[in-house]
Amino acid sequence: MSIADRIHVLILVDKATPPDHALLSSLVVATDPQIREHYREIAAAQNLEAPENQDELRGVIDADVQQVFSTWSH
Repeated sequence: MSIADRIHVLILVDKATPPDHALLSSLVVATDPQIREHYREIAAAQNLEAPENQDELRGVIDADVQQVFSTWSH
């Protein structure tokens, strides 16, 4: 599957994510550097903004991963 296809799939997965929840794609983005470069694109497709600064972006992704785990572990 190409990077463009993978990004498209993640955008589709997150279409059902409520605006006040972390993006499920963060689970993939956190562990895949190729996809991480496209996180802003994935977030923008959900009408969300992601920081331009790489350190801040990593913090957002880490926080999203924690929120996803917290939500799904209950």
